[in-house]
Amino acid sequence: AAEAEALFDHMEADGYFVDKVMYTCLMKEYCKDNNMTMAMQLYLRMVEKSFDFDTYIFNTLIHGFMKLGMLDKGRVLFSQMVKKGVPLNVFTYHVMIGSYCKEGNVDYALRLFENNMGVVEDISRNVHCYTNLISWLYKKGGLDKAVDLLMRMLDNGVVPDHITYFVLLKMLPKCHELKYAMVILQAILDNGCGIDPPVIDDVRDIEVKVESLLEEIAKKDMRRASEG
Repeated sequence: AAEAEALFDHMEADGYFVDKVMYTCLMKEYCKDNNMTMAMQLYLRMVEKSFDFDTYIFNTLIHGFMKLGMLDKGRVLFSQMVKKGVPLNVFTYHVMIGSYCKEGNVDYALRLFENNMGVVEDISRNVHCYTNLISWLYKKGGLDKAVDLLMRMLDNGVVPDHITYFVLLKMLPKCHELKYAMVILQAILDNGCGIDPPVIDDVRDIEVKVESLLEEIAKKDMRRASEG
């Protein structure tokens, strides 16, 4: 990346025009190398040159900061993105939500998700955002909040995938909650993934039946991988 930037300097000194695409490619390489100082220097050079900033550029920088745990800087860029009127997309929120969840700030992640359901196309129907939040809500606040979000997910017409079910079912053996097992297993019955839920008549059956179902989901994943 350093060699590429030196080449850019020489090209510009010789009167050649280095366009936004070339700057963006170099910025991406710096972000991949976790060199956010140089990535931001390129960003500032692009500001000086009055380049138009697009969603991809901001997402690249936000992801670079967030993966290093530099949430404050990622949030500043997110705010700039909004201020400049740059369109936000599902990836922007997926990165932001995932990062705040990992840092333990699940309440902020959930607010971010809920406040922008009507702003960003498809975020309210993104199964990965829901699954991430469900998992972290359980870790921080217990099964009640996680299942509540599952129900809102279903109400919004979002079909859980095998990962969502895996996350939810993993919670159950520790809790031995028959009512939650019924909710989740009914969702599997209604919405699918080709999984046949077992019949649970007694709370004492939950752990064995759920472990069996987890194995079935894992096997389906392995079959999908081999077919792909």
